[in-house]
Parts: sequence; structure tokens; C-alpha cells
Amino acid sequence: MLSSITKYLNAINGIEVWPTIAFVFFFLFFLLMLWWVLTTPKSELEHIANVPLAEDETTTTYDHR
Repeated sequence: MLSSITKYLNAINGIEVWPTIAFVFFFLFFLLMLWWVLTTPKSELEHIANVPLAEDETTTTYDHR
């Protein structure tokens, strides 16, 4: 099965550039997330981490009957 997929992909002109583009997008996203984590204050990250556990008046509870 893999050989048939490889055969069809090799027949497409210009397809060899797409893995490089995907890698560049992934790497840029990774660097952006790394920069965001390193520059965000620890108190804000702790607040974001506790959001799913927080109970306040803005939380809506749905009755699933």
C-alpha cells in the first residue's frame, strides 16, 4: 500500500516542497510558543492553568436531562 502511495506522490510535480513548507510552519509556531511561554509572567500562566478548575458566577452550568 505504501508503494502505491509513493508512486502517486512521486508523479506529482513540485510536491517535494510541501514537507519543507510544513516544517518551516511547525518550527515558526514552536518558536512563537516558546517565546510566549518564556516572556509571559508566571502569575498569568498560573491563572491560565487554574481556569478549568475555577468556580465563579460567570460559569454556566447546564442541566442535561
